[in-house]
Amino acid sequence: MAQKSVLKLISSFSESEFRRFIDMLNSPFHNKRGDLLRLSRYLDSVYPGINEDKISYENIYLNVYGGGKVNIQVVKNLLGRLNDLAETFLIQIGLEKDSFTSEMLLTKEFIRRNMNDKAIKKVGKIKRTAEEMEKYSVELYRKLYELNELKYEMIPGDMNKQKIEANKETFYDALRLFLTTLLRIANTYENYRFVEKEENEIELLDNITDYIDFEKLLELIKKTTPKDHVIPAIYYYSLLSKTKDTNGKYREMLKSLAFKNINEFRNMDNIEFWQNIFASYIFSRSNTLPVNIKELHEVNKEYINNNVLIRDESGYIPDASYHNIAMQAISVGDLKWAEDFINKYKNELEPAKREVTYNFLMGYYNINCKNYDRVIPYLNRIRTNDIPTNLTIRSFYIRTYYELGYYFEAESAIDAFRKFIKANKRITKETLSTYPEFLYFTAKMVKSKLSGRQLDDEIIKKIDGNDNFLNKKWILEKIKEFNYSM
Repeated sequence: MAQKSVLKLISSFSESEFRRFIDMLNSPFHNKRGDLLRLSRYLDSVYPGINEDKISYENIYLNVYGGGKVNIQVVKNLLGRLNDLAETFLIQIGLEKDSFTSEMLLTKEFIRRNMNDKAIKKVGKIKRTAEEMEKYSVELYRKLYELNELKYEMIPGDMNKQKIEANKETFYDALRLFLTTLLRIANTYENYRFVEKEENEIELLDNITDYIDFEKLLELIKKTTPKDHVIPAIYYYSLLSKTKDTNGKYREMLKSLAFKNINEFRNMDNIEFWQNIFASYIFSRSNTLPVNIKELHEVNKEYINNNVLIRDESGYIPDASYHNIAMQAISVGDLKWAEDFINKYKNELEPAKREVTYNFLMGYYNINCKNYDRVIPYLNRIRTNDIPTNLTIRSFYIRTYYELGYYFEAESAIDAFRKFIKANKRITKETLSTYPEFLYFTAKMVKSKLSGRQLDDEIIKKIDGNDNFLNKKWILEKIKEFNYSM
């Protein structure tokens, strides 16, 4: 059924794309076959119900060729031609979105037709546009290299001096592109290798800095075109920060270069460098110290304060990114900044996730500000089936009721939490491991409050000796407060 896969391809077109494709099938420039014209009318009549499982060879044959004995091979040949046109259509759409490639193809046609004057003017225009659009970016290196290769083609064979100058310029473009591409691949490999705990290392990638003297090459670029060494240097320090950085030296060099040039980079490059800095803390195999959340928060602030934000294709800030940035700010006590961030960017979240994410963070923010009377209204607005979020919200209710002195409500919330855990089969063992002790000890605290009796030393010893449960610090703090007050 491979021939019918073209129907799956066409069903992926948006309505406007489908209409343009039908126009293409009806254009004599692209198609002069009557059977394809009839097929286009048939597809138009069943749109949007184009489905390879529902449209049979028999139906296609009947609607395109009329009655008579169905010839399956004829239909397969027809669908093969349709597939060729569908792929041509996708190439056209791709070129419309990539003006650089379109202009380069046009320039090559000028050269092929011995119209070098037009080609030279076109190259100059493409270069100006690229430098204006890309500014100071990884993508610009690729474009400048390709443009210089094209310029070299236009120099007559007997113009040796011009050939030498062009070769020199192309060499530095190739060197920048080579270094940057190689280092980006090595960085990505290192990240995935760490996450997946890959044991079968690729020797060359695993020891790339031992085989290539990146520092000499970077120094060469710095001497010739100082500005252009920055991006490959960022990738180089990023790689070293994850592989050979026991004292954090390369991480600081990475941060310094990335921050110093933050206004020169495109947003997409800043996002990538931000992720590289993050990876230098999380994915480092050369530094076994605990992750410094305060430093991560300062990195986040640097980018946010410079209006660098991750956005999806629709322009929304992903809720996970918004959530993590706010949670890190709250956890290190930068509460005013956290509140400003949460409120400033709330309306830039995807509408479907906006209220849940915002109210969750504002609930957590107010718990940390000890504004307990403001917490419950935020929690009450949250409607979600997400298990981890549900579990965390329930723990927020318990803490808030306890702090407000609503001990009967806290007792009821603890009981409801236990029932929820017992009844829900989707909760993983790893998630469950952090909650039973939290519920056990908070239940003891609530009963102690209701009875007016101190918690005995054995309970406190149990808490001290157990590290794997939620809100341990808060529980110990509350127990000490209560016992000292008796």
